[in-house]
Formats: sequence, C-alpha cells, structure tokens
Amino acid sequence: MSSPPQDPYGQQPESGDQGSGQQGQYSRPPQYGQESQYGQESQYGQEGQYGRPPEPGEQGTGQQGYGDQGYAQQGYGGSAGSGSNPLAVWSLVLGLLSLLFACLGGVLGVVLGIAAIATAIPARRRVREGRAGQSGVATGGLVTGIAGLVLGLLVSILLGLAIVAGQTFGPVFEECGRLPADQQEQCVRDRMPG
Repeated sequence: MSSPPQDPYGQQPESGDQGSGQQGQYSRPPQYGQESQYGQESQYGQEGQYGRPPEPGEQGTGQQGYGDQGYAQQGYGGSAGSGSNPLAVWSLVLGLLSLLFACLGGVLGVVLGIAAIATAIPARRRVREGRAGQSGVATGGLVTGIAGLVLGLLVSILLGLAIVAGQTFGPVFEECGRLPADQQEQCVRDRMPG
C-alpha cells in the first residue's frame, strides 16, 4: 500500500483529511514563518504593506498604512484647504437665484449674476491660497453667476423688444381690429411702416 502524497508545505494531513479521497488537491497555506512551495518565506502576520499600523511611540516599517496617505483630512465635499468658505456658499446661492430670476424677468437675474461673480472670484482666490476650502462650491457659484448674467441679458433684450413692438404696433392692431374682418388685413398693410 502506498503512503499518502506528501503535502507541498511539508505538513502531514490531519486525521480528518485522510478519508476524504481528495488528499493534496486543496492544500493548506503555510504557517507563519514556514517556507512556501515557491521558496519564499510566508508573509502571514508580518508587518508591512497590509500589516497592522505601528502603535504610538513604536518605530514604524516606513510604509504607510491605510488612511496614512499623507492627504489632509477633509470633510464631505471639502478640499485640501482648511475651513469653510462662506463667500463660496454665497456665490452659489446668488448664482442659482440669478438663474431663477433671469427666467422670470431678466433684470434681477443680471444683478444677481453680477453679485454671484463678484463673490465667487475672491472665494476662489482664498481656495487657491489655501486659506479656505470648498473649491467646487466657488466654481459652481462662478458658473451659475455667469449663466444667470447671460440668460438675464437675453431675456431683458427680448422683453425690451416685445415692449417696443407692442408700443409701435399695438395701436395699429387696436384700430384695425375694430373694422370688419375683410377690411382688417388691408388696414394693417396701410398702417405698417415700410
């Protein structure tokens, strides 16, 4: 009778493994400090890339553990700068309001867009200098401020043209609208400039 196959890690199978008929198919990993089948020492339990971080006052391995990447600790949505940035928040709020009021009437959207841009520029400067965080909020305020300003200008121009057209052509349509239907078209052609 032949002996059971030799374990590649130099260990004898345990008593429960002998009757399975699957001896050696799935081998166990090497124990701490034993040599693996590839001739390298096992790294289980060793400090290093995935090991435990050194205790306070203990000499480290020179490798950074999880969470020690050297990045500044920051809150949700923050940046590497320190602290909050109220100017950035104000610029975003003003920028969003400028978009809203640009759609509703134009002129107030222009004013709020200018205010958003005026607060976003110093907010971004503070972020660049490292005196404040929230770079994305400051950029959002600048972008929404510019969009509100441009949209407000367009709506204001269109409303202005509508008012001028109403004042110019309103009396013509009012006067010709009192005539019978067959005469209205001729009346409008006679009264229109050009």
